[in-house]
Amino acid sequence: MTRKIVLLAAFALLIPGLAMAGNISFSTTGTFSSSGTSNSSLFPITFTPASVTNFVGGDLSFGLFTVSACAAAKCSGTETFDLQISQTSPTAGTADLVGTISGEVLHNGFTVLTLSFTSDLMSIGGTLYRIPFMHSINFSFTTLNGAVMPREGLPEPSAEFLLGMSTLGLMGLATLSRKMINH
Repeated sequence: MTRKIVLLAAFALLIPGLAMAGNISFSTTGTFSSSGTSNSSLFPITFTPASVTNFVGGDLSFGLFTVSACAAAKCSGTETFDLQISQTSPTAGTADLVGTISGEVLHNGFTVLTLSFTSDLMSIGGTLYRIPFMHSINFSFTTLNGAVMPREGLPEPSAEFLLGMSTLGLMGLATLSRKMINH
């Protein structure tokens, strides 16, 4: 009887662990259409990528734009920016968000640049990545903000704990009621 209870308790504690939500790990890269690298030739702008490990979901930075003063009187136009996200956990995969940078940068560093994406949402293995609004890119540093949402339907670690504890409680109640019936 004791062996059965120990086996049931181990089962009740280990099964919820299989349902634990996985942490998200990914990195970003950004390229501009005019040069095909992270350094743009149309605008004096660079993109510094981000690398994130063991993230559980929410708002965060996908990288950082750095703008310097234009060498000419004014740099203006439109350029395509490709943000690539490479996810390594909970599943591996890559996806791209393509946006357009438009506006101008003056020789004194004043900027009127906006970045808007053609689609604000992408998915890698059920994990959703979203940049829900247009960004203004200012002189010096501007963070590219967005959100990461884990796959729906997976319980969080606290739900796993509660599920395990409730299973143990029900097993204790069943054992107690069985003893009361037998006596």
